[in-house]
Formats: sequence, C-alpha cells, structure tokens
Amino acid sequence: MIRISISPADIERLRNLRQSALKPAERDRIEMLLLHAEGWSAPRIGRFLSYSDEWVRQVLNARYRRTRASLRHRQDRVARQRGRRQLGAYRALARKGRLRLVFFDECGFSPSQSTGRSWFLPEQIRDRPYESPQGKRATALAMYAPYGRRRHLRAEVLGKKVTTERILRTLRRIPHSRRKKTVVVLDNAPVHRSKLAQEGFHVLEEKGLKVLFLPPYSPDLNRVEVELGIVKYHHLPERTYFMQGHLERAVARAFQERALVLSRRAAN
Repeated sequence: MIRISISPADIERLRNLRQSALKPAERDRIEMLLLHAEGWSAPRIGRFLSYSDEWVRQVLNARYRRTRASLRHRQDRVARQRGRRQLGAYRALARKGRLRLVFFDECGFSPSQSTGRSWFLPEQIRDRPYESPQGKRATALAMYAPYGRRRHLRAEVLGKKVTTERILRTLRRIPHSRRKKTVVVLDNAPVHRSKLAQEGFHVLEEKGLKVLFLPPYSPDLNRVEVELGIVKYHHLPERTYFMQGHLERAVARAFQERALVLSRRAAN
C-alpha cells in the first residue's frame, strides 16, 4: 500500500489550491492526495469520489516518489572528488592486472532480519517472530575483489564483536607481495582509525598491502556495500533465527551462494 507523507505546509497549499478555479477532474486529484495523506485507502477514496480503485492508484502513483536517506549534507566535496580520482586510478591499474584492489567492510546481521513485504490472504495479518539481538548478532568481515583474474567475494563470519586485532589478522590473509601491490579500501570506522590499526597498517604496507581510506560519509564508493545488501536481503530466505549458531551458518552459506553467482558471471 502506498503511503504519502505530506508536510503541513504542503497540505495548506493543496487546500488553498482546491478552492481556486480548477477543472472538476483536477480538484478531484487534489482531493485524492489530501484524503490519502489522512490515511484513506484507495478503495475508500474511489467509493467516496466515484472513481475506480485502479484510477485512484494511478493518480497516487503518479505523485509518489521513493525517498532515501542521504549523507550528502555531511560530505566534504573536495575530499570526495580527491578520493574518487584516487580510487579511479587504482581501479584502472587493477583492470590491467598491475595490482589487486580489494574492498573491505564489516556487516552485522540480527537474528530478526527486516521484512518489507509478505504474501498472505485478505483480511489477515502475518506475524513474524521477533528475536532480541542482544548477544545473538553475527558479524561478517567481507572482502570483495571485482577486478582481475582472482575475482572473488569472501567473508569471515564472527559471533562476537569485531576488534582491531581480528581485522589485522584478516587483512594479513589477503594475498599481497612487494612485487604486486594490493590496495585494500576501508571506511573511517573507529576500529580502522585506532592507534593499533595504524601501526598494523604501516607494517602491512611495508610488505606490499596498502590501505586506502575512503572520504568521510561516502559508503557508496565502497563496492562491497552493494554485495552486502544483496546477501542480506536476497540470500537469507529465513528472516528469523532463534539460535546464534543457526544465524552464523546461514550468513556463511549466503555469502557462498553470492560468491558462486559472481564467479559464474565472471566466467561468462
């Protein structure tokens, strides 16, 4: 069901516009918006204004746009442009096989995953069991290399809080050498910016693994974020897990399924 959120100022404008000289059809469209903003359903509006349900839905859909949360107001435009240019240069080298480019990030999984829509019979409401995430969350350390011959998506699933030591241990397992440098893309999470992390990154850089930090508030530049969303919302068919072990195994299996899809796509 469509839900339109209209600010009080816009509602007042629509009411004033409804009082002006309008064609009957235009006035009815405004009335549909106002009634739907008050919580009326499309069938109820159709019966009230003598229109079909389908026509009311078409009118509402024409004025319905999806909104999204944005971090643009917090981004530094200069730093973001600089980061995009640097990332683009590394991407070009990775396509030529002159270095390995790996996108890295952590992702938490709750025992009760979000559910957007469910099928059920009319006049019924489907309940989804809810399990408290306290002490039952799983965390995945995901690595995605979309370029070169060794394209892969890998993840280490943990049942405990992520620490700097565990991140450094995971990064050491990424193939790297002084002959062929590896660049790992990270965000600015506190666990990545700690003193211990900086010391560990310095040691890794001497061995051929360089860490590239993204500009602040720029998760869209991290390619692994897209894969994490696909794993979370498309490869976990069960949305509630009552045991943490079941959740960890399901998350690991979901990453394996997504990695298989990516490998087949790369082979073709």
